[in-house]
Amino acid sequence: NAYHLLSVPNAYFGTLSALVLGQDGVVRYVAATTVHEQMLEFVSHFFSFIAAMQVTDAHIKASFFAEMLKGRQALSAHPTSGPRMDYGHDCLDIIEHLIVPHGKEPSAWTGSDMLDTLALLERYSMIATGDEKGLVAEFPYHGFASLLTFDTDRVHPQVGYGLHVSLKVPDNVFPRSASVAAGLLNQMEAVPDLPTKFYGTWCAGPNESLTFSAFYPNALFHPGQGKNIALAMARRAEWVACLTDKRSRETRWKTARSSIQAIVEDATNEHARGKGSFDEDHSHSKQQPWIN
Repeated sequence: NAYHLLSVPNAYFGTLSALVLGQDGVVRYVAATTVHEQMLEFVSHFFSFIAAMQVTDAHIKASFFAEMLKGRQALSAHPTSGPRMDYGHDCLDIIEHLIVPHGKEPSAWTGSDMLDTLALLERYSMIATGDEKGLVAEFPYHGFASLLTFDTDRVHPQVGYGLHVSLKVPDNVFPRSASVAAGLLNQMEAVPDLPTKFYGTWCAGPNESLTFSAFYPNALFHPGQGKNIALAMARRAEWVACLTDKRSRETRWKTARSSIQAIVEDATNEHARGKGSFDEDHSHSKQQPWIN
């Protein structure tokens, strides 16, 4: 169905917008955020890039998606200039001329900004680890944990180097397939009043795992932005956990089991039963109260 078809381009070619199938049967590129006065100037600049990238991508790919989904393009002409015959000029060349050149350089998101983001997540996640090039962190989810990853090695096929951010949800929680669940979550996040910043897309990730994926091009790097992204993803992890787990936040944090904890505990149990060897590891994870 359409959810499965849209999940592929969302997963492999998405940046900071999602292809969302609306209740009216129309597929739209969507990005959304809540803005307050203190952040208006920065968000206006940031969002203008996202909007221009949406328009460019829509002009490039609309005919392909229309054919794939057996639909038609939503076309309109300029009220005075008439229809545009090509997309290779004006604001529609932003990807080629403003995004791609920066993407040819190594990721701008590495270094001290990544370490600052890691230090933040060490305080506000179950467990976090990483270095100057990337990090992983875990958040409570149905007695287990969702996995947040920051990766600067991934090269986007369209815009080059940048920062790939993903949040993988444990399997077998949503009753529907990952593609359908992703499509429904994209519809939910497109609602303007939602507290999450909808930069990216839900999709079926590797091994058909339900994943939120976002790619931040080098051109959008700004010092301190990594921490803002991390906090937004932490809120998303909390939001998606609440959808299917109605227990209190405190209970979920107390009962959650990180994947690292699971590996250590399973290995310890195997060793106790005499079925394997295990070198004791004195590293620890800690559960932190959630932040509003």
